[in-house]
Amino acid sequence: MFKRGFTLQELLITIGVIGIVAAICAPAVVNMVPDKTKTMYMKAYTTLSNLTNEILNDSTLYYTTYDASGNPSCEGMRCSDNPFGAFYNSQDYYVGATKYPAILASKMNLIEDEPNYDNTSPTAAMVWFTTIDGVYWNFKVDTKSDIDVVGGKKYETELTINTDSSIDSPCMYSSSCKNPTQFKFIIDNNGGIKPADALGMAYLQNATDMHAAKTDRTLASEIVEKAGSDTDADKMLKALNELRKKDSGTKETTETKE
Repeated sequence: MFKRGFTLQELLITIGVIGIVAAICAPAVVNMVPDKTKTMYMKAYTTLSNLTNEILNDSTLYYTTYDASGNPSCEGMRCSDNPFGAFYNSQDYYVGATKYPAILASKMNLIEDEPNYDNTSPTAAMVWFTTIDGVYWNFKVDTKSDIDVVGGKKYETELTINTDSSIDSPCMYSSSCKNPTQFKFIIDNNGGIKPADALGMAYLQNATDMHAAKTDRTLASEIVEKAGSDTDADKMLKALNELRKKDSGTKETTETKE
């Protein structure tokens, strides 16, 4: 009995149809896959925000002191040596500039038994560690004199995270960094947290959508272009605010016309 097979022409047509269908479906499939880097970033940001708020609002860890006139003489991270209880003074890194990140580390699940730290410099103490989810955290605390407050010190903490600690040479978003996994935050004396890199800023603008990789990258690129810098956090935040105002104005104009 004669069995008829496919001709070469039929096979080529079939392959062509499959290719067309794949090309049509590929973008949809890609959009269904969550951005792993953004997912890890948002998890780290949420953890950082919650624990920082918890620590600075715990009166057994930090509290405000007042001078004879009733004005704050020490508040927030300036009160780095308070309280003087044995527990938080039992290790060098629980006092001074390393106190905040050290306590934060004690509330996280680390790969190491203890965080690494260097508080030998009075103006640039450091604490670094890796959490069990593979995120590398590096805190650098700058201590500055504060002329607006009687006594105490002004603290500003720079935090760099790498969402994938298996990468030996991580990079932060820039024109030369194709796959950024490194991000930066600035934490002020009172626990205020602001993103200090363009992609992180873009992530937080669209925090609930884990499938918006292209949109996030586009916004990051616009921020850098408008700021004229991919390292100056203040300029990039200013650029982001201007872009938001412009976008808001465009939407209002469109709604008015309708």
